[in-house]
Order: sequence, then structure tokens, then C-alpha cells
Amino acid sequence: MAFIPALDCVKVALHFLWNSQQCINTLWYQNIAPGSYTAQQRIDLTTELLAWWNNHAKLNLSADISLQAIEVINQESASAPSTLTVYSPVIPGVGSASTPLNVALCISFRTALRGRNFRGRNYVGGVPIAAMVDRGTFAVSNVGSIATACFKLSDPAIITKGFQKIASHFVNKLPRPTALLTSVNAVVGETLADSSRRRLIGRGN
Repeated sequence: MAFIPALDCVKVALHFLWNSQQCINTLWYQNIAPGSYTAQQRIDLTTELLAWWNNHAKLNLSADISLQAIEVINQESASAPSTLTVYSPVIPGVGSASTPLNVALCISFRTALRGRNFRGRNYVGGVPIAAMVDRGTFAVSNVGSIATACFKLSDPAIITKGFQKIASHFVNKLPRPTALLTSVNAVVGETLADSSRRRLIGRGN
């Protein structure tokens, strides 16, 4: 499939280690000023995302899941540069034992526009099993805390090196010439547990 560029944009891959399984969540950021991200800007964005993990995200997650690496990839072409920062030792959450590997809390990133082209999802793993009120439902308070942490990904006081975006690469199943980028303005967390079977041992990431 042909590469679809996203101008002045980077794709961020947050790499997690959860019970020895590799898990990845993806975010998109557009540069504050016109122009492709430089190497220093990628490093600066990585530093801010690490601070977000340490100060907000990991406080809501089990010590069973750890941030392993942050990868920031320029999107102007298929051969554009990237920066990979690996953390050794890995940086774990702080809470009690987590749910099983396939159980995820779904976070929906919303924009001012409707439709599938204008929203995105992250499947949050490593939620403490104590956050569940039954075998299929997360407590409203825990969902709210995680959603609040995720909303800080679009807070200009927390992330100063880019605007969080939803990147739409296709319309009516046809590729766009360049990705359509729409600003994230809200985060919704779902109380019903979701399933990410690829995170099970032997299923891939």
C-alpha cells in the first residue's frame, strides 16, 4: 500500500511491556509552526511524553505494565527520519495486579467533527484489576482518572511541541493525497471492558 504523507506531522508509538508482551499505542502530533519536525523537536516531544507518563498516566496503571520506548516518526515521506528512545530499565506503573492481557480500557479521542474520520482510539492495557466493579465493567472513578490523564496529551501546558491530531488517511475506502488532520478536543473513556486479543501470549502485538 502506498505511503500517505501527513504534512508537518509525526506518528508517536508508545511501546509498552506487559507480562513480557509487546503492546503499542499510537498518537499523532502536528508541528506548532509550519515545517517538518527536526531531530531536536522529536527529542523534545519525547521528553514531554515521558513526563506525561511519569506524572499522569502511570499513576493510574498497574506495576505489571511498563513504558519501554517512545518512537517519534516524521510523516512527510516513507523515508522520513525518526527518533527511538529506549528506557532501560523500563518504567512501570504503580498500582496493584493488572487485568488479564486481553482486557483493555478503551479511550476515544474526539474532535469537533462527527464520523469515523474524526475520532481515534487507544486501548489502555495494564489497568489494575481492582478498578473493575465486575468481570466486564470498570469503575467510573477509575475510567475518569485515566481519561483525564489521556486528555493531558492535548493540553498545551503539558505537550508544548505539537498539537494532538486525528489523522485520516482514507475517505470512502480511497487513499487521500495527504492525511486529513483534525485537532483533538475531548477524551471519552468507556466503562465496559474491551478486548484486544492480539495482546495475548502468542497472538502478536
